[in-house]
Amino acid sequence: MNQREKILAISTGVVVVLIVGIFGYQRVQSGFATKDKEISSLKTKIRKNDDIIFEGADSDANLRKLLPRSLPSDITRASTEYRNWLTSLGQQLKMDVTIDPKKDKEEKGLFINQSFTLRGKGDLGQLVDLIYLIQEKDFLHRISLISLTPVTNEPYTMNITLQTDAMSLLVADRKQAPPKTLSNRNSKTYDEYANIILGRNLFSPENLAPQLKPKATTKIAKGEVLKYDVGAKDPENTYIDYAIVGDIPRGLKIDQKTGALSWEPKEIGNYEFLILAQDRGIPRKTSEQLLTINVVDPPPKVEAPPEKKFDVATQAVVTAYLAGGKKPEIWINSRVEAKMLYLKIGDDITLGSITGKVIAIGANYAEFETDGKRWTVTDNDKNLAEAFKRMEEPKQPAS
Repeated sequence: MNQREKILAISTGVVVVLIVGIFGYQRVQSGFATKDKEISSLKTKIRKNDDIIFEGADSDANLRKLLPRSLPSDITRASTEYRNWLTSLGQQLKMDVTIDPKKDKEEKGLFINQSFTLRGKGDLGQLVDLIYLIQEKDFLHRISLISLTPVTNEPYTMNITLQTDAMSLLVADRKQAPPKTLSNRNSKTYDEYANIILGRNLFSPENLAPQLKPKATTKIAKGEVLKYDVGAKDPENTYIDYAIVGDIPRGLKIDQKTGALSWEPKEIGNYEFLILAQDRGIPRKTSEQLLTINVVDPPPKVEAPPEKKFDVATQAVVTAYLAGGKKPEIWINSRVEAKMLYLKIGDDITLGSITGKVIAIGANYAEFETDGKRWTVTDNDKNLAEAFKRMEEPKQPAS
């Protein structure tokens, strides 16, 4: 092999070695890349598993936080207790309510949702109270529907329909106790909500305060019974509630519904206090009256004159004078008594206002004596009372 052939053979060998080396390197590099890719994939899976574990732990922590707010997992018990709680709210707010539960529904194998529909009548104030108390309770629940309809011929009254959705976690105790803490759903205090909402009448014009005189004075004698009616009138004809503010004399009372005062004062003096008249409109409006009661001495007692009784003598008349014979008689007809008197000389007479004794009987007269005084009845007298009256009249002096 000459020199040229040797150089060609060496060059060919070098090229073959280089080619084999290149292919070997590429194969090794491909193996490393595959391994790196597998390592990266495994790391991604590890991260995902870590995320799942973290999310599971986070969800478990959140679940532990939500668990005390859950209704019992016993659905029958949960429905009964939640319905009773809504009913108690109605009783607390003096609303006649009915509660209708709807069919429960399981969600994602985690919880069971139940819906409850509350129906009742009330004013805007009661509605605000109801919503606030529901929101304040830390159940896993929400208000999903509110419907209001004004009641005909009942001012400020609405038919209220309110629906809530309440949740029972499947991991909760079957006898889960109601939450004791308050929720943070209400961002404002009740008074703040009331000031914003209750100043709006949804169905009527602005409510006006009761009409009442700002000042009034009345007088009563000590020992008498006071009868005073505050007499407020409401422009919208709503009910009015009355109250007294200030130092109230002992025994003084006011009828909260009618505004009638009753009192029997024991001491003389002036008594001053404030009377409040508050309507039941929305919002409620109040008027005040400063009332002064002057207690004075009772007037002196004046005895009433004796009642005059009817005198039967005014209807008694002589019907006969029987002067002849040994025993003269006078016949007197008492018309009122429907009886006849047959009197002789010496007989006593008692007839209405007349008392006396018969002294003499003539052909057309009869003489009587009463308390030592004599008086005579004649045919000219209309009745015995007229004749008797002449005895009491002073005699005129002879001219």
